[in-house]
Amino acid sequence: MNSNLKKELDKNRFSIVKYGLLYILTTTAAVLLSLILIKIQGESILEMVYKYYFK
Repeated sequence: MNSNLKKELDKNRFSIVKYGLLYILTTTAAVLLSLILIKIQGESILEMVYKYYFK
């Protein structure tokens, strides 16, 4: 019983490591999309940041 549980836990850990880059890219895309969609006075937050740093 204990051996089967260890095998299942190892499979779960391996999938997190295997697909870790995909999780990171998905999270980054979601954050960037939300920064594009949130607007203050008709201008997106990401556009404000871009204008501020790359004048």
